[in-house]
Amino acid sequence: MIANENSEKTIAGYKWVGAGLMTRGHQWTVGKWFANPVNVAGCTGAIGPCYRGFHASTRLVDALEWCGNGTRLFIVEARGEIVHGYNKFAASEMRLVAEVKNVPLIFSRFARLCARRAAMHARGALAMRVMLDVSEAARAARVARDAARRGGRPSRAPSPRTRR
Repeated sequence: MIANENSEKTIAGYKWVGAGLMTRGHQWTVGKWFANPVNVAGCTGAIGPCYRGFHASTRLVDALEWCGNGTRLFIVEARGEIVHGYNKFAASEMRLVAEVKNVPLIFSRFARLCARRAAMHARGALAMRVMLDVSEAARAARVARDAARRGGRPSRAPSPRTRR
């Protein structure tokens, strides 16, 4: 948490804002604190995610889920009553601090990172599958060897509870 000029605690976050700095009927101004938001239906009541308050995400990766709410990404500060949800928070007061530049570059780097991680997990899964295939081949070889020792007679199938 960061202390602002009034020594009141603030938290930082990420927020998508639409063209003309509009978000759901609210006109933003960079650097200016706004307070007392109403919810989409115009009701008053407690601050809460998906109900009432200025919304943002504390992590950039969580903010990606809300990119449909605007075309410009901003770093924000929030203060006052703050209620955290799963991937966002709602606050009674908020201000836009700075616009995040190069959002397409950030998205492309994030996509590449996700692709690399997916490939790494896929290689791990493939290696596990190869080990399982080798294990199955080894089991088949043991069954064939045992059958040859018995003169080709089938063995009695072990019960499901029996381990070898």
